[in-house]
Amino acid sequence: MLSDYILIRNKNNFFLIRRILKCFITGTCTLDPVDVVFVLDSTGSIGSAGFQNELDFVQEFTNLVKIGRDAFHIGVVQFGHNTLKATTEFDLNRYSDKSSIISAVQRIIFQSGGIDYIDACLQLAKYVLDQTSRSNSVKYVVLLTDGGSRDESATLVIAGILKASYTSLRLYVIGIGISAPTLHLQQVASDPSFFLHVNQPANLVSFVNSAVSTTCKD
Repeated sequence: MLSDYILIRNKNNFFLIRRILKCFITGTCTLDPVDVVFVLDSTGSIGSAGFQNELDFVQEFTNLVKIGRDAFHIGVVQFGHNTLKATTEFDLNRYSDKSSIISAVQRIIFQSGGIDYIDACLQLAKYVLDQTSRSNSVKYVVLLTDGGSRDESATLVIAGILKASYTSLRLYVIGIGISAPTLHLQQVASDPSFFLHVNQPANLVSFVNSAVSTTCKD
């Protein structure tokens, strides 16, 4: 049973991290269809280096899970553009192999915008799921952000609509850095246990490799 809230301060908390990721990536072992939409923070506060850590996280995740018709499909949206608010980098049907997904992630450009349009990006993530997810898949949205939303009330409304749209959907939130508003982001997630906190962007990749690669071994 997962604890209600897991605070990740460093990679020494690997065991707790692995427990939550083991629930998240069951498709690695079972070959159940799994659709994952990553929502990336591209605002100025995360910085170009922090955004690169987000991209590295998605690439590492992609590299370690099975991609295919009966396994994982991956899509990516980002928020942080000053004009567009949220943009789809690629949907769940765009790429069907690891190398294509990783190459696409490497081409994503940091926007360095000034406003956290989390509500708009969650709405866009729902659209991606509505249009391109598989009917028999387990569905995940993974939001990575270092701050709160410009409009917390609107974000909670959109998050509620998203979570109610699919019985199989789980909304994970990864708060990055000391400024990430814990209580608000816990409310955005499907459950407080689906909120993770890393103290700096570089720690995103420091745990995902070992955590994912060992989920099928115990």
